[in-house]
Amino acid sequence: MLLAAPITAQPAAFDPSLPGLVRHYGDLRADLARAARRDEQARLNGQAAELYARITAMLHPGERTVATDALAALNLRAYPGGPGDLTAYVVVDVHGVSIGVRRRTRDLYVHLDTTETPDSVLAVEVNGGGETDIPIW
Repeated sequence: MLLAAPITAQPAAFDPSLPGLVRHYGDLRADLARAARRDEQARLNGQAAELYARITAMLHPGERTVATDALAALNLRAYPGGPGDLTAYVVVDVHGVSIGVRRRTRDLYVHLDTTETPDSVLAVEVNGGGETDIPIW
């Protein structure tokens, strides 16, 4: 039985014109990644709009109510997750605070933006374990 010699791949020789081509025509990989992020953002925006429409239809079809006004004021938005994220990054506005949440592989990430409020202390309670005061810088 004859055994063929193993095939070994040789790296391509460096092409000095390649950086110039990337500079001239653009990096195709970066273009594809940008397009994928744009498509993902459009999908998430569509889902948020559909959710808003379905909730407002359940509340009181065709009429503005306190509930639909409150729902619109939430300014619900979603952004594609990044490396290590299990979910999209979802943000809502409540009482002048932007609250962002994403589930990651190692934890649950919650971001609070209080720059539009005069508060100096954030009282947080997790799973009924009692409040913890956190100073806001």
